[in-house]
Amino acid sequence: MNVLQMVLPFLFFITIFLFSIREKKKKIEFKESEFRRTFPSFLKGKFDTKTDLKTLIAKLESAGYTVKKVGEKLWFQNASSQEKFRSWLWSYGVIDKAFDSSFTYKVSVNLGAVLTVPAVLGVVTFSGLTIQSSIPPERTSIMPYFFLAFAFFFAISTFVSQLIKEKKRFREKLGI
Repeated sequence: MNVLQMVLPFLFFITIFLFSIREKKKKIEFKESEFRRTFPSFLKGKFDTKTDLKTLIAKLESAGYTVKKVGEKLWFQNASSQEKFRSWLWSYGVIDKAFDSSFTYKVSVNLGAVLTVPAVLGVVTFSGLTIQSSIPPERTSIMPYFFLAFAFFFAISTFVSQLIKEKKRFREKLGI
């Protein structure tokens, strides 16, 4: 087994993990370039015309978001104010004033969390398959593949459930 084959997936994961930390730091510091990019967005919509910025700020802060007002826009994120019931998934977004004096919102999930979980699964998969391919055929087993499939299922279902929880909490706190 080549050393590079074993080290390369870990280096890939470390790179993605460092990207995730860097992205979180930029969101916490409210870097403008980070709030222009709203991928992957999971919730967008419009508030009614009688809602004002002060009310929105109060609602966002009560939902656990840190808010920064930039002109007629609100940038918000909950990366720096994670409450105990929240998991590794955090969100950020922009509320902007529309032409009809209403406010539109777009909420996104952090790209770091979206990439980190598949990166971990990739390391596990690559390492498992490398080890499995280096042992004699009579000693191979289907069990590692079973556990790997369970890990994929668990990661995907956790992501989906956290996304649903984040949407529900956002809608509930902002009265949408």
